[in-house]
Amino acid sequence: MRKAKRRSYLFNWDGSDCLAMLKERPTERDLLEQVFGPLEGSGVDTICYMQGVGNFAEYRSEVLPLAGENRGFRFNGVSSYKRYANVKHFLDNGLDPLEIVTRGARERKLDVFFSYRLNDIHDHWPDCIDFMPRFKAEHPEWLHPKELFPDFHGNTAITTALDYTVKDVRDFRLSIIREAMENYAFDGLELDFMRSPFYFHWDKGLGSAYMMTDFVSEVRGMLDEIGGTRGVYIELAVRVCTTAIGSRMAGFDVETWAKRGLIDHVIAGTGGLNIDTKGYKQLLHGTGVSFYPCLYGDYERIASNDNVMRGVAEALLAEEPDGIYAFNMYPTPARRAELVKQIGSLETLKGLDKTYIVDMDYDYILTREEWRYNLHLPITLGETEREPLLIPIRAGKGLAGLPPETNVRIRLKIWIKDVTEDDDLRFGFNGMTLAAPLRESVEGEFAQDWLVWELDRSRIIPVNEVSIRLANRNRHLKAFAPAIVQRINLEVKFG
Repeated sequence: MRKAKRRSYLFNWDGSDCLAMLKERPTERDLLEQVFGPLEGSGVDTICYMQGVGNFAEYRSEVLPLAGENRGFRFNGVSSYKRYANVKHFLDNGLDPLEIVTRGARERKLDVFFSYRLNDIHDHWPDCIDFMPRFKAEHPEWLHPKELFPDFHGNTAITTALDYTVKDVRDFRLSIIREAMENYAFDGLELDFMRSPFYFHWDKGLGSAYMMTDFVSEVRGMLDEIGGTRGVYIELAVRVCTTAIGSRMAGFDVETWAKRGLIDHVIAGTGGLNIDTKGYKQLLHGTGVSFYPCLYGDYERIASNDNVMRGVAEALLAEEPDGIYAFNMYPTPARRAELVKQIGSLETLKGLDKTYIVDMDYDYILTREEWRYNLHLPITLGETEREPLLIPIRAGKGLAGLPPETNVRIRLKIWIKDVTEDDDLRFGFNGMTLAAPLRESVEGEFAQDWLVWELDRSRIIPVNEVSIRLANRNRHLKAFAPAIVQRINLEVKFG
């Protein structure tokens, strides 16, 4: 019988980076302040705490070695060195980072899940070679051939993804999870499939899903066994693809997992903001499984200011999930400390400045399914006689019901790369034809302009539609310089 709690605000803490951000030879108090200090007063009720990217131990372990063991504890940077040195410092002094964090959570009346990355491939990047674990070098037969996984950009550099058709791989992962869940008092486990979603050959996920269902079933049985000895129910969360169909194609049969009672919570997303909340809620209806969209901390490096984060959070929460899950936020007293207090609910977001954005490609390796089923930028404009490009932009419900006297300024901003005043462009918003725009320089981009319109708040609805038609391209640029829609923002500022 499922006994999972209802949760509203889940916060994923990258424990590896917490260790790297600490000073050398830290104290227990230093770690507690790093993890919990920025979350005070935030409304976070559950921490999903990750250690060792799933491939090495940053806690006391007999299954995994410390970071750097594969290279004789020689490191190519201070960040990865501190992940090793600070863990070793704790362990040498009779302390264990995971024990400190789980105890600290209980003292603060927070629940804590062990967040386990099932297929992290940071180790394929040259500057992350320190993350390469020994078992990948010893078992090349466990890895996918790199040519099977061209990423969204067509690159084929993924040489370190584990092949989950190999049972030894799944059994090894189970042994790591068992050790952590037996040795530490976690309230739950998060299986993070999104770091990284390359478990099966990219076009064979549907036919391989039964193997992953078998794996999830083994995990559920393990948690029930461990929880039974303690007299508690240990919850199981899964983080899967942005869309329900994307998860199916990647080999994650979320519907079966939910209907069989294997899981308690579904978290969706890893960087895209067009999360299929409606599809997942339909899929999970009647199962008792909770759903949380992932609010990612870095929607394109030039876009992720606090206004953008608030806008994305409001758009996600407006679709009425059970709560929200924040990932890669990295709050500190000097950065995002206030933001994490604002993004947990529609109530805490009221009356705050926001920027709503259209989803965009970003430079991270993803399964193709993350993008195949959602419109995203950039988009190259083609000349048409009648039909415009139609692009939705979600704005939540934050403007609904505002008192008439509320002072709010709303601006639509569109950046079309290499556009000129000699291009014949027609624009619309929610069926209304837009007049000629103002122009503002795009910060950090040479000879590029935002096209800007002031909008009345009565025009804004939860899901808006921007139309763009290129009637005629500047003849001097037409052959070699396409007009590319790079960004579309809807800025809302109060006061």
